[in-house]
Amino acid sequence: MGTEITDKTIKENIRKIRIEQGRTQIDVADAAGIERTTYRLIECGKTKILNAHLKSIAEILNTSVSTLLLGEDSEVINDSVPAGYGNEQERDQSLGIEKDKEYEAELARKNEELAAKDAEIESLKSEVLVMKTEIEGLHKEVRRLEERISDKSMVIRILDSQLKKRKR
Repeated sequence: MGTEITDKTIKENIRKIRIEQGRTQIDVADAAGIERTTYRLIECGKTKILNAHLKSIAEILNTSVSTLLLGEDSEVINDSVPAGYGNEQERDQSLGIEKDKEYEAELARKNEELAAKDAEIESLKSEVLVMKTEIEGLHKEVRRLEERISDKSMVIRILDSQLKKRKR
């Protein structure tokens, strides 16, 4: 009984049985309650299969865990997963550390973006203050010009009135 359990053996056994039963990866993943991407990675051999996933897949495919681990010819009767294989706690901890690093990197990137946006906002505030001052100056100039126009209009009316009187 010298059959060795490898990721390749497991993925090949799962895929073979799934195809023999005419099921899709999506069908098995959904029925087993496994993320579709995770299931795809399991069948590609790109991730270790968790004990719980292995048991779920075996149940969905109506086969034993030992068949998935060793193939149909295996003489293994015990349906338990070998100790240390696909250890969920270690994998979860490893994934947690990786996720923490990813989150920290993302957080650092977002903080840099925020700092750049804050600097941009401060620069725009300064520009707005300069523009407000310029607008206030223009308003004063407009009022002064309106007063001059008003004064000139009055002068024109007076001159026009005097011109009409002279013509009479």
